[in-house]
Amino acid sequence: EENRNVSPSMSLLEPMHDNFQITNNSKLPLHIYVDCPSPFSCNFSEFDIELSETKTIYVTFDPSFKKDFISETIAKKLVFSYKGHPLTTTVSLRGIIAFPNLSFSPAEKINFGILMTNTEQSRDVDVTNVSELPADFQWQLLPSKSGVEIAKIFDIYPTRSHLEPGEKAVTRFSFFSLSNAEGKSARYQGTAICHVTGGPEYTMKLKGGSAFIQYKIEPRHFDF
Repeated sequence: EENRNVSPSMSLLEPMHDNFQITNNSKLPLHIYVDCPSPFSCNFSEFDIELSETKTIYVTFDPSFKKDFISETIAKKLVFSYKGHPLTTTVSLRGIIAFPNLSFSPAEKINFGILMTNTEQSRDVDVTNVSELPADFQWQLLPSKSGVEIAKIFDIYPTRSHLEPGEKAVTRFSFFSLSNAEGKSARYQGTAICHVTGGPEYTMKLKGGSAFIQYKIEPRHFDF
């Protein structure tokens, strides 16, 4: 599938927070250095901890670096090292960025071919929610740059849908083969945009033509 270059809004990329505790079970006070890799951060870069003392480490995952709607999982290691001692301790960090994503079959374009003038043809597109989130989406036909009223040529049903994770539905695209302003054969192109709430926008290219049938019979009179 093809998506337009639209970045997620910051309202979808709010930082996420978690915490854990570290306790000094050794017989010495410790000076600990903290290496927390981006896009994670924590409330200490280094700290002292006394015997039997417990400190709470707050970790933040900031997904604001995300510039597309592709779901991904970020896995990193938070490393504790100790002053005067070669020991290191690691804590696994994982941040999941999930968007509602769809797949289409056929994808990207529909070619209705050439139809006789004033006839109609429909094509079905299977739409599948391939993400782990529910997906609400709606279709929009972009206006034609040529001035043709594109809604009289192409149609989409339903224009709004809801899919649970893994669920599949059918969207029907229709083409009505109008002749041009002179009543002759014409070719049309359109663009349908699928807007996913909290997700990407997908583009479906539409194409079709009308054939105005003209014929002439000669001769039309036979004198035997």
